[in-house]
Amino acid sequence: MVCGGTGVTPMWQVFRAILDDPNDRTEVSLVFANVTVDDILLKEQMDELANTEDRFSVYYVLNNPPEGLDWRRWLCESRDSGRKIWQGRE
Repeated sequence: MVCGGTGVTPMWQVFRAILDDPNDRTEVSLVFANVTVDDILLKEQMDELANTEDRFSVYYVLNNPPEGLDWRRWLCESRDSGRKIWQGRE
């Protein structure tokens, strides 16, 4: 799944329905784009879900990463939020 900003709300309902069904073994990966970390809706809930549900992964993409980072665009996995796994081009 790929979404940005408030587009996460319908996605949330879809992947919650998948993950709440004990007979559904679908794995869900969400790429969620935002401008800043503060713009990430449901971040705490998604991080908790990613840390407790093996079938769910979330990746955050930011246009404006926090100060002090040496890349312009970044993607990090919620299970290891300090780990850079993709770097955009300058």
